[in-house]
Amino acid sequence: MAVVSERGPGAGDTGRRSRGGRLLRPFRYPARWASLLAAIAAVVLVFPGLSLSYLAWFALVPALVLFARAGTAREAVARGWWFGAGYLISMLSWMAPQIGPGLLVIGAIFGGLWAPFAAFARLLLPPDPPGAPPRAWSRFGLSLALLPAAWLIPEWARSYQGLGGPWDLYGASQWQHPAVLSLAAVGGVWLVSVALVIANAAITAALGALVPGLLVPGERPAPRAGGRRLLLAAAGLAALVAAAGSGPLAFALTAPFPPARTVTIAMVQPGIINDDALRTHASQTLSATISQPGSLGGGNPDLIVWGESSIAEDLTQASSAPLLRQIEALSVHSGAEVLVSQDATPPGKGHEKWAVLVAPAGIKGTYAKTRLVPFGEYIPFRQQLGWLTKVSKAAGSNMVPGDGARVLAMTDRAGRPLPVGVLVCFESAFPDMSRVDAGAGAQLLVYQSSTSTFQGTWGPDQHASLAAIRAAETGRPAVQAALTGDTVAFDARGRELAWMGQGGHGVVTVRLALPSGPARTFYDQAGDYVMWAGVALTAIALLVIAGRRRSFLGNTTGAADGHGAQYDADTGQPVAGLAPCARHDTAPPDEAAGEGDPRLGGTVSVYGVLQVHSAPPALCPHIEWAVAGTVGVPVSMPWVSQPAAPGTLRAELTWHGKPGTAGAITSALAGWNRLRFEVTEEASEGCDAVRYCYTPGLGTFSAVTSANGDILIPEGRLRAAMSLDATGSATLEMELDKLLGTAWDHELDPFRRAGDGAPVRWLNATG
Repeated sequence: MAVVSERGPGAGDTGRRSRGGRLLRPFRYPARWASLLAAIAAVVLVFPGLSLSYLAWFALVPALVLFARAGTAREAVARGWWFGAGYLISMLSWMAPQIGPGLLVIGAIFGGLWAPFAAFARLLLPPDPPGAPPRAWSRFGLSLALLPAAWLIPEWARSYQGLGGPWDLYGASQWQHPAVLSLAAVGGVWLVSVALVIANAAITAALGALVPGLLVPGERPAPRAGGRRLLLAAAGLAALVAAAGSGPLAFALTAPFPPARTVTIAMVQPGIINDDALRTHASQTLSATISQPGSLGGGNPDLIVWGESSIAEDLTQASSAPLLRQIEALSVHSGAEVLVSQDATPPGKGHEKWAVLVAPAGIKGTYAKTRLVPFGEYIPFRQQLGWLTKVSKAAGSNMVPGDGARVLAMTDRAGRPLPVGVLVCFESAFPDMSRVDAGAGAQLLVYQSSTSTFQGTWGPDQHASLAAIRAAETGRPAVQAALTGDTVAFDARGRELAWMGQGGHGVVTVRLALPSGPARTFYDQAGDYVMWAGVALTAIALLVIAGRRRSFLGNTTGAADGHGAQYDADTGQPVAGLAPCARHDTAPPDEAAGEGDPRLGGTVSVYGVLQVHSAPPALCPHIEWAVAGTVGVPVSMPWVSQPAAPGTLRAELTWHGKPGTAGAITSALAGWNRLRFEVTEEASEGCDAVRYCYTPGLGTFSAVTSANGDILIPEGRLRAAMSLDATGSATLEMELDKLLGTAWDHELDPFRRAGDGAPVRWLNATG
């Protein structure tokens, strides 16, 4: 157990601040606003409508730099949260009329899903500080594994319908590039996202290796680290090339399924017609012209597809028999079955949307829309969020969902079976639904859509692009017929065959090569293994980090068996190991000036203080881990800026633990460049009080102290200093300065004065 509290000058003033001031405090950090803007820029640039998809390979770099530069883990999490809020708000901005202020609520709540991504970026991307144990290669490798894994966390969470659905997954930005989409046939859209994030992480790591100050403010490469940093930059470039080339490589190595047959599909888009009867009539009229010579559609289709909500009646009811007979006649006239979409409320039932397959002999099959649009077709947690209907165009009542994906058994004009996976509008966003249809033997994916509510926004274009992803994942052509919006068609590799935009109306006819029913891609067979592997890897990494902070996995950090390196006050070179308590009366008479003889032992507890006067931000978590591994309890230090050395941080930790803890902490931290600290330990039974000081230029100074803090010089050391003076090797004044640590005081005094009033962390260690 560990009891941690925080105090410091001004704590009472903080408690007296107004509630409004506390609420506004998080909005005063420019870096957080920059993180939000970085997310907005990434979404706006890479997805339709701008659709500058090539930017996705490096659009996350600004955000990764901001995360890596965060002074503390808490600040990195905050920046990640703001980034996630910006990502969600910009991604769903076209839904603002339906959600209203709920859009800001969604961003504020679910933006936290990006916190692990930001935390890993801060932990793994900054280069090793000069003098710290070299772990650059392990950190680089972990960054390429953990950053993509952490990125999949929000994409996985958003895959659930109640949390908005998997809209604008980062990999979906590559819908225009069939070579990159080949990765989707191997691991779904998740694998495309992984390749993109690896590329962004590799670029950031390479930039950090070449320009350390980019990720660590004020950091400069050590003179001897130039070669290693160049190698790291080269490794980052190699990882970028590997990530960018993985898609084309998969495209070259995997051939599409051999075509088993070809079919002609006609998709009808009547445009914006508000009257229900006129809308149905327009679809009928356009369909009737398909087979006429010189018509807009032309050709002899095997299937005619109408858009979502093309009929406002329930064709299964007797009252709709006249309309059903008209559609049957259309099927007879065209020689093709007609897939219509009814949007109705049957007697005694709730509001439903059905895809209805009509043949000359009547209705052959139906499919009820299963995944409904949040806020547009139902309101999640309506009891709590029903107020949104008063301030937006959110659904006034919840639509009734269907019971899952289903394949409809159609027949082409030659009388051959044509199994088709039919889904409705928003359902094209869900990889699992099209995969279920492919597993059930569907040779073609058909989506019926209507986006009149979002006409003129980027929403319909983003929605239509998803059909390319589903086609590449399943190895089957995918078409989308829109009442209004975009009517599109893609072949089995996601290549665009047809696109009628939001302002168009008429008939789009395409001829498609279909694979055999049993043909399945590796993704169809393996499922969402990439997503689940990312979730598992992130969970394991977070558990390891939590364990290290609790010393479960961090006991090897610092001094092993209570021993470590001590530095001679004269030379700064390592000498005998440090141990828990210092006994000035046991020092041998010939001991060199400035050395101590700490010794491990003691069952009593003592108090001490660790004062870190200056540390680079990137080194702060490593300091906390090293101290945690020494004292055996979690450590979180209250880092604040150090005015005496701009760009560095300072903190103070008051600890309560075993005798000798000060020496063990010093052993764990000594030798780290750009780190200045002091550790003091009070006297205990059988042990004197002790003080350790460390600076990069001077090394470590240790001394026994009295109850009031005065340095006590043992007789043996004093005699040694007098002997050196007598032989002319050194003056007594010089030796006394060394024994008193005068040089350390001169260097640390400016940092001590600048640190007055800094917050203090209290820590009680047990065991």
